Amino acid sequence: MAKPERQAWLTCLCFGALFAVSLSVGQSGIPMLCLLCAGSLIAFLAPSQQAGIVLLCASMNVFYTKCPPNDLTIPLISIAAVLMAAFGIGVRLAWVPVIALALPLTYFSGGAGGAGGWAEYLMGHFGLTFQQADFAVLALRKTIHFSYYGLIGLSAWFALREEVRRLMMALILVLGVSCFDEVRQTFTPGRTGKIEDVLIDLAGAAVCVILIERWSQRRNTPSG
Repeated sequence: MAKPERQAWLTCLCFGALFAVSLSVGQSGIPMLCLLCAGSLIAFLAPSQQAGIVLLCASMNVFYTKCPPNDLTIPLISIAAVLMAAFGIGVRLAWVPVIALALPLTYFSGGAGGAGGWAEYLMGHFGLTFQQADFAVLALRKTIHFSYYGLIGLSAWFALREEVRRLMMALILVLGVSCFDEVRQTFTPGRTGKIEDVLIDLAGAAVCVILIERWSQRRNTPSG
């Protein structure tokens, strides 16, 4: 078995451990499974990016399971560190924006991310009717979805800059993170996961990534 393939399988084993941890603390493992499937696919497509993918998934799992520092946090980070050491590679700084943008989703996809009070605020401060405020909240939330995942797509595109198929891999990563977000909401009281939000997230990432890809190609094309 070739070394990149061994590394990819090792990554999958690590992801299996992360999945088991999410189950062991009483959380549904399905949201993490969405993210880990996307991470496993990228691990096979781009072995050189496995350290970044592992750290992203491990970090999101730590925040998702909300383990106390003296419980499972240290073992999780240790798994990621051992795995990266086994690869003989480190995490490039280009992955820092991806992780920084993805981590807040583990908080806002829970109960804290609901729209409770938004409509009342708009009605009280801007004199909107309930229907107007409800529409404004809906439009604002969808715009945030589109824009935020567009930023995640862009950051993933830059992190994967050494990869030939980075556009496709950036969208796979966004899809995994978005599915994690929406599936988790289905297990959160007062929240509802929606396939339309996944499509909006993917559309935002696709628009941003395709635009930057076209710009990059035009920039690198010799003139004349």
